[in-house]
Amino acid sequence: SDEHWDRFYASAQELDMPLNLHGGSGRIAAGGPMMFPRAGRQGNFCLSSLGLLIGAAQSIVEWCYTGTFERFPDLKVGQIESGIGYIPAILEGMDWQWIENFVWKERPGDHLPSELFHRNMMACFWFERIGPSKLVEEIGEDNILFETDFPHPTSVFPESRVRQQYTECFGDQPDRVRRKILFENAAKLYKMDLPKNWQAPDPNGDSFHLTPMFTREESIEQFGKQGAPKEKLAEDYFQRWG
Repeated sequence: SDEHWDRFYASAQELDMPLNLHGGSGRIAAGGPMMFPRAGRQGNFCLSSLGLLIGAAQSIVEWCYTGTFERFPDLKVGQIESGIGYIPAILEGMDWQWIENFVWKERPGDHLPSELFHRNMMACFWFERIGPSKLVEEIGEDNILFETDFPHPTSVFPESRVRQQYTECFGDQPDRVRRKILFENAAKLYKMDLPKNWQAPDPNGDSFHLTPMFTREESIEQFGKQGAPKEKLAEDYFQRWG
């Protein structure tokens, strides 16, 4: 919310360019990889990862409370790898505090924080089941994106696991909601043109199929930049999607 960023936000709004935030908007917890030795190496990794979800929640509160979206009403922000299950509690809590602590008197004319979230923000999920299957109405069908988070350790892969996640999350959702969460919301946020007549797969049907982001040749080029054997990494990529 510091005025230092206002020129940047103004330019992003003028260019109709969304902002893409990962892992709580820079709030990486201090303490190093073994902050809690008794938790073990992998336990500390989990603690760090879960801390990013908490940071994402705090980031949403700050964006919606500090007046940035009042000054830049057309600015769009995507919270990536953020999770969504906590959002109804955050929205309810923001509005409750706003009303009960008389922020509306201090800042007459400003929107409720939940209104700003629904107007200006989107958030992603990948592993969750409760949020996308039971809380879409509370979060907003226009505010949710689906990701696989590949190739992170907790990502949803291969295709069989993505199919299972899709079925369990969207089996009871209407086609309109499936289309929005799978691709229409992302296309809207990032200004992408969709092929005509794209359809969301039937969660209970046989039409579900994923296409890798890269061709085999492109994978070799991309993974080669990571300083590892290019062909091996590319082959692993395609096996995981097999």
